Amino acid sequence: MPKRHQVMEDEPWHTEEIRRFMVDGYVVYYWINEDKNEVWVIAIVCQLRNQENVLNAVHIENGKLYYDNSIVCEH
Repeated sequence: MPKRHQVMEDEPWHTEEIRRFMVDGYVVYYWINEDKNEVWVIAIVCQLRNQENVLNAVHIENGKLYYDNSIVCEH
């Protein structure tokens, strides 16, 4: 079911397979970790904020989630 939302078209989020959906004026960004059968919520951002600024701080590499170059979560 998490794959029902498309991968974002813009880079670099497309390559990192970030997906998004709207809920009550907020945009929820998430990533599917298929190796662990998990969904990681990357960010929940008010739709009025600059979405690109928030996403530019996020990076996923080798099963590790980075926010502003600090590890937030790893598996």
